[in-house]
Formats: sequence, C-alpha cells, structure tokens
Amino acid sequence: MPGFFLRLCRFFFVTRCCGGDFATTSTARVKRAHASDHSSTLSFADLAMTEAFIHVHPIRQIPSYAEPLVRSIGLAYLRFGRLEQHLDFLLQSINDPRLVTGAIPKYPDTSFRLRVKLFKERFAQHPRFAHVHHIANPVVVGLRKANRSRVRLVHSNIQGFDEGPPPAIRCKIAKFVGRDVKTWDGNWTLQNLEDFNTLLVHLSDDLGKISALTMNEGFRQSLEKELSRTERATLWIQDRLRRMPRLRIERSGSLA
Repeated sequence: MPGFFLRLCRFFFVTRCCGGDFATTSTARVKRAHASDHSSTLSFADLAMTEAFIHVHPIRQIPSYAEPLVRSIGLAYLRFGRLEQHLDFLLQSINDPRLVTGAIPKYPDTSFRLRVKLFKERFAQHPRFAHVHHIANPVVVGLRKANRSRVRLVHSNIQGFDEGPPPAIRCKIAKFVGRDVKTWDGNWTLQNLEDFNTLLVHLSDDLGKISALTMNEGFRQSLEKELSRTERATLWIQDRLRRMPRLRIERSGSLA
C-alpha cells in the first residue's frame, strides 16, 4: 500500500500507507499554566484561566454534521483494540522456551511499541518465519504508523466542531513542560479518520494471513528444539507450579 506519514509539529496524526492527511493550520506555542512556583499541576482555581486557551469541560452535545466524524473515531478505537489483541495472540503463540524462538523474558503488556519490536524480531526477521516475511515487514511499518496515530487521537482534546466543508473536529494537544504548557492545534477531517480506519482494517487482514500460516500445529512442531533432560525437568516443574492454585490471603474486616 503506497503512502506516507505526515507529521504535524512532531506530534499530530496523519496516515496514508493506509492513512490520510491531518488537515491543519497548526501552530505550537508555550503559555504559562499558572503563576505558582510551588506546583506544576493545575488546581481547581486555575480551571477558569485554563479555559481561556483550552477547553477542558465535558462535551455535552454533538452537532448532526459531526456525527460521522465521532462514529469514525469510535470505529478506530474498536478496530485498534482488536488489532492489539490479535498481535498479543500471535506473540504469545511462540512465547515458549521449548521453541527455537525462545521465551520472552518479560512480556511488554503495557507497551505497544515494544510488542511491535518483538513482532519484527520474530515474524519479520527470524529465519524460521521466512515464509511470512513478505507480509510481516510491511505490517511492522503499518503497526508503527497506526500506533502513532492512535496515541495522537487518544490525546487530542476536542475543542469544537466546524461545519466546513469539509466538516472537521478542532483539536488541541497540551503537554506540560515544567510550569509551562505547550499546545498544538489541528483539525481531524472525516477523510483523516477513514484513512486511519482503512489502515487498521488492512493490518488486521494481514495479521490474519500470518496467523493462518504460523498458528497451526504443523508449523509449531517445526519450531520445537531439542531439550536436555535437565531442561525438560525444569520446564515440567515450572509448568506444574503455574497450574497450582495461588494461595489467597483474605484479611478479615474490623471487629470494631
């Protein structure tokens, strides 16, 4: 899939490798968040001043022309969640010390970026996965782009809606640097969001192809390695320990 990823002030979303352009006339600026020398956190007293340059109150109404935009954001969240779990299943399917790929010492549960790194090492570079390299290598590029887009979408603070054309969501990202807050402005159009969704769909399709070629008994058996008696005994003990019920200690409530 041809395409490129356009950065906005080194922060904002855009995709086309299955993503689109993030329409924006963006500026970056630094404002003093508050005058206190003792804290870098906004207090409730600061809220009115904060609203002078960034809206933080709840969004209570969505204009009808913006409903397709909001729907597209919802679909992106749903699709990314499915993509993330699919990636987990692929990585965990070969997270086994009995296989040539080995066990992952510490699985990165909270870092999508590190999981993409693992995917690249196992599925896009390991010689035993050569039959899926042609699919996995473009997927690595797409996963990185999708993750950057997802982060920027999640951290976008919606400031309002423009009827257009084209209809757009006005957003701002605020980042605190010491006692200063730096903000980036930009617009999400329906085309931006549809391109992001297209990327997620293509990535899910490609992960499905890789799963069909690698998550099967025949291929798994081809990854098994010769183990010594000591290694087999150690793995057996570890497996038994994992299967044992965990001791639960329940604290009794106060008798007072």
